[in-house]
Amino acid sequence: MALQTLWILYLREMRSTLRERNVILYVVVVPLLLYPFLIWLAMSAVSVLTAEQDRTPLRVVLSGKEPLLARALEHERFTLIESNDPMADLNSGVVDAWVDARSQAQLKLIYDGRYRQAQQARARLAALLEDYRAVRLEQMAMKSGARLSDLQPFYFEQQDEGTSNDRGHYLLGTFLPLCLLVVLSLGGLYPAVETMAGEHERETVDTTMGLAVSRLQIVLAKYLLVVSLCCISGLCNLIAITLSLRSILTPLAGNAANALSWGFTPETAVTLALGILAMSMLVAAATLVCTVHARSFRQGQAATTPLFMSILIPSSALIDRSLTLDFHTCWIPVVNVALLWRDSLTNGVPAILTLVTLACSLGWVTLILGLLSWRLSRQGRALGFWEGSRSPQ
Repeated sequence: MALQTLWILYLREMRSTLRERNVILYVVVVPLLLYPFLIWLAMSAVSVLTAEQDRTPLRVVLSGKEPLLARALEHERFTLIESNDPMADLNSGVVDAWVDARSQAQLKLIYDGRYRQAQQARARLAALLEDYRAVRLEQMAMKSGARLSDLQPFYFEQQDEGTSNDRGHYLLGTFLPLCLLVVLSLGGLYPAVETMAGEHERETVDTTMGLAVSRLQIVLAKYLLVVSLCCISGLCNLIAITLSLRSILTPLAGNAANALSWGFTPETAVTLALGILAMSMLVAAATLVCTVHARSFRQGQAATTPLFMSILIPSSALIDRSLTLDFHTCWIPVVNVALLWRDSLTNGVPAILTLVTLACSLGWVTLILGLLSWRLSRQGRALGFWEGSRSPQ
């Protein structure tokens, strides 16, 4: 009977909340469409700026008779300029760099670091001049009678052991946790504000408090509503990011993005789903606590803004690759689930560590729900309602 009552309360809360278009917008539309589009737009803007910088001609003065170096500079799309006073032209910004090759024993790269294009020229010229120096050394040694095998007794070789699937999981582990944190926070914020502050704004709180049900059932109905909408929001974002990540990376990586692949193993898929559920439970409990005394939707938004920031700030831990999920970090709320997502995609997480992380998250949820039930009970007594009463005493 208690479960049937809880189900009726849950359906009542769901119908009331889904009447608001903003809830549908932030729970379904934003995670499914807007965030992938915004990320793609940002990547495209970075790609356009990078391409514009690459197309910008860099003006270089080459002093000395070095035809091989001149051809190499022209091949790398540098513009060679004649100058009677290279140093003055550098200081005035007429040229971006000066390569002084007049000495047979020295090759100098001179630039003015005040100018952005001069810094770009230095970055591109440094590697080219290092290669040119190595070629010149080989030529000088071979003129002295050395053999090519004597000049290279020790070889350097590089080999990439990462597969396209590994790179795809790494990129997912970088983008996905942060996106999920943002989406779950917004997905829980609006339903929580609507179900709590909306009661006061619609002046239906007296009716709700006067129901002949326990405060715990009211709390659980509202809580399960927010958890459900958070999970829907997170799953929509997971599907959208997974399907659109290759298109998002194409502006930056070009054809290399098409070579990326990723496939979720059953263990990884289950871990991601459990992480979404755990984070949804935590976000739902925290947002309900913050909005329980809000008297309007605006007050509810203001009350949840610090919570939104406190959820996003720990996401900076994802940047530090030396920080991993272990028995020291699995008890830290928000951070533990974010690390669980990231590590499950990149390196894998032992089952025992996953269970401990979920248990710690459940412990935090229980603590917050207890606080929420206590605050609602005090609010009910302040209105004159006692536990399970139908009317004020």
